[in-house]
Amino acid sequence: GEMMKASPDILVVVAAGNSASKSGVSALSSDANVICVSASDGDCVFSSYSNRDADLTDLVADGTNIAYGSSTVSGTSFSAPLVAGAIANL
Repeated sequence: GEMMKASPDILVVVAAGNSASKSGVSALSSDANVICVSASDGDCVFSSYSNRDADLTDLVADGTNIAYGSSTVSGTSFSAPLVAGAIANL
């Protein structure tokens, strides 16, 4: 497939995936032009479900037991928006 091409003024943040891979990430997050985000448990430890890769993971952010309305959710898809929001605030 065609690789993502972002303008120098646009950062693309992608969730690494939740299949507990310790040596791979989702196809979209493996693209060299994106920021690949894995999940942590809030104590600086990778979440057990989080995909990660020594060469492909760019950042790790809290992704376990995130408050969402009246419940809590977990996943790299909740870590990635935290990173995107932090970047937007910069």
